[in-house]
Amino acid sequence: DGVSSFQDLQISVPGLNISNQEGNLDIFIRGVGSANNTELGDPGSAPHINGVYIPRPRGLGGQFYDVERVEINKGPQGTLYGRNALGGTLNLITKKVSLDGNTDGYFQVDAQSRSGFGAEGAADIQISSSTGFRIAGFYKEADNGFLNSGVTSDFINSGENGTLEEFEELGIRALDEAGLSEDYGARISFTSEITEKLTLDIVADYGKETGTGFPGSNLQPALADSNTDEAIAARGGVVATSDDFNLRSVRYRGTQGDLDSETFGLLTNLKYDFGSVIFDASLSYRGVRFNQTNASNAGTAFDGNADFEADNFSSVYWETNSDAIIGDFRLLSDGDGPVQWSAGIFGFDESQEVSFLSLSDRSFCCFSGFESTQPNVDGQSLAIYGDLTFDITDSFRVFGGLRYTDEEKSRTGGLLGSIALVNGSDGFGCCVGTRIGTPGFEFAGLNRPSFDAPSTLLTGDALNQANAQLIIDLVGTPGSRDDLIPQLQDVADGTSLTGACEARPDNDNGFATCPASGFFSFQGISAPFASNGTFEDDFIDARLGFEWDINDSQLFYAKVSTATKSGGFNDNLPGSDLAPIFDTEDLIVYEIGSRYDFIAFDNPGNLNVTAFYYDYSDQVFQTLTAVGEGSEDDGGGLSLLNSNVGDSNIWGFEIESRFVFPGNVSLDLFATILQSEIESGIISDARFADFSGVDPDRPAPSPLANIGGNDLPNVSDWEVTARLGQEVELPNDNVFDWQVIAKYRDDFFLSPFNNQDIIDFDGTVFTVDELGQDALQEGYATVNIGLGYTFSGGKYRIEAFGTNIFDETATEKSLVGNGLNLRFLNEARTWGIRGVTRF
Repeated sequence: DGVSSFQDLQISVPGLNISNQEGNLDIFIRGVGSANNTELGDPGSAPHINGVYIPRPRGLGGQFYDVERVEINKGPQGTLYGRNALGGTLNLITKKVSLDGNTDGYFQVDAQSRSGFGAEGAADIQISSSTGFRIAGFYKEADNGFLNSGVTSDFINSGENGTLEEFEELGIRALDEAGLSEDYGARISFTSEITEKLTLDIVADYGKETGTGFPGSNLQPALADSNTDEAIAARGGVVATSDDFNLRSVRYRGTQGDLDSETFGLLTNLKYDFGSVIFDASLSYRGVRFNQTNASNAGTAFDGNADFEADNFSSVYWETNSDAIIGDFRLLSDGDGPVQWSAGIFGFDESQEVSFLSLSDRSFCCFSGFESTQPNVDGQSLAIYGDLTFDITDSFRVFGGLRYTDEEKSRTGGLLGSIALVNGSDGFGCCVGTRIGTPGFEFAGLNRPSFDAPSTLLTGDALNQANAQLIIDLVGTPGSRDDLIPQLQDVADGTSLTGACEARPDNDNGFATCPASGFFSFQGISAPFASNGTFEDDFIDARLGFEWDINDSQLFYAKVSTATKSGGFNDNLPGSDLAPIFDTEDLIVYEIGSRYDFIAFDNPGNLNVTAFYYDYSDQVFQTLTAVGEGSEDDGGGLSLLNSNVGDSNIWGFEIESRFVFPGNVSLDLFATILQSEIESGIISDARFADFSGVDPDRPAPSPLANIGGNDLPNVSDWEVTARLGQEVELPNDNVFDWQVIAKYRDDFFLSPFNNQDIIDFDGTVFTVDELGQDALQEGYATVNIGLGYTFSGGKYRIEAFGTNIFDETATEKSLVGNGLNLRFLNEARTWGIRGVTRF
């Protein structure tokens, strides 16, 4: 069917869009979802595996093997499917053992372009007529990624910086590697029909993702440098846009990106049929162990820019541990009679440990960065729900449901904050840069010896001493050329509260030297501070509607439903004692539709039409806030901030149709029309920050932007998909088949700012091109093709396939901030062959 991954689903399902940020899947349905799936947020369109809610979508892509089917429910599903089903749900159903006495299993291997290889298989082990196992597993790798190096020897600064080869000899990363992957996993499913009425299912799974991760492409430096007055004049007045750059050509440097992610789960499901009532109980554990090092992204390569400092190890380190228990216990009617109902209790308990470090190596003065290390992040949810369908006549029925939810989240202890070494008397001109993150560096993360920020009762030298030790403690193992600890150790020990300074060629920032005394004059060391956050809320969701069977071939329905997505807390901003919270989001959806089955060309077909209106209140948007020391070229640190900024609405139509023509040729046509508008909203304009005279203990201020009237991000006005295929029966029960799937997605904006101008505090107006903040993704088409030959009575199959065969480059998600327009791209063109044997 042309679908071999979660991201492939968006080609075949109208209104579904899925992006991949470092292995984290962001799911949007009809424009509703969430781009923040860190410990501070939750999915907005809820993913499930075998009906079990998945709170952290990291590693979810590694579950897409040995799949029975994928169920996608659009619109609010809170009364049926649980937590945070604001935009809808995506439920992956894995295959279970067959107990009919027939052997069921397969093994397949494939080879792909971009040095890809994969293997997958499954087999039933039937113990008795009522009990058995199914064992499944997969392995896949890609030896070169979907990004290529924008770095050549021409990009390396001459003189003291040396050549590309010399840098690699110093341990600097191979600059042409990004997007490499090696993933594998296994699943064991156990089914036992203990009695005619009692069934037990147990599913255990494990997944591993490794490689360099799937980093983004930072367009901002290239676009801004290409749109200076001089550059525009040299091009005869032509302004550069994002379409003028190859977003897959990226200048990475310093630390090699590294991904090490594990997911594992255990699901137990027990069903008992009492006759008129069925008891269905599920208890599940989901675990995530995620470690990611993001290589330094110096921007998209572009002609004429050879200003590239390769010996720079500014990097991002991220570690997340999540352990969640999910329980769902319900009673439901047996399916007979005029009244069908279900009622249940849902419980969720998650504990997380999170550590994040964004560091600036060779920063223009001293050291700047941002660390958030949280050893205690907890979340609980309890819900009681019920749903009922009542047949008023044989052809007319009404349905409704209610769900009450109570949510609690907390984060205590830990430390969080901007990190900077600041000379109080000389300001930014005091000193050489600080080296950190050079080869051999390891971030202490959750293993740091202290999580306690110094008491606010400490002042002056005592506070500097405590803060210096906290900064030192972020280092697990210093890099070979790091000088952070030598600069600060005397301060932490109390030996010399002025620190130490040593000028070297590789830490010279170009405009300052060490004081004659050899000491910094530390009068203030901005350092981490305590982080605490709490959030509590309860709410009720509901749905009400009817279905009318107009005749045996046509159904008409109408419904109204509400949904609520839990709020939460943000990171503490510098200078705050408690984390600012963001409130729940509320959604009301009105929907009508028709389902029509017909006969055409002597074959069955169907036509489904849906119209809907979404009324969105207190919608949350994510922005990146600049914190701590920095400049226009070096933000110092960026903190994610969730804010309820406004109300919006979405209205649209969906059309789904299928035709089967003579010769067993089938055509599926899907179309989605969406119109969205942010009705009102004021939001901090993260695209610009004012670093003049910034207090290192406060966020760098950003102007406010009125986004009222803008389009919602990631929403195209229209999308259309066509799937054309054929099966040709050959002698000896052999079958040849082919298909083409083509999808066109219209223009969409990547941020709530759209492409509106940026207005500075003094009224100066900047265009998005001047600051490198173009947020428009122009419309593009994705075309996949495949053909296969099945022989020996279905035992063997050979396939050839191509995805994105015209190699369209498109941005599926972006992050914007000061100096940042980070694009996460679709998959590049891939060709492949696959062999399958079934037994």
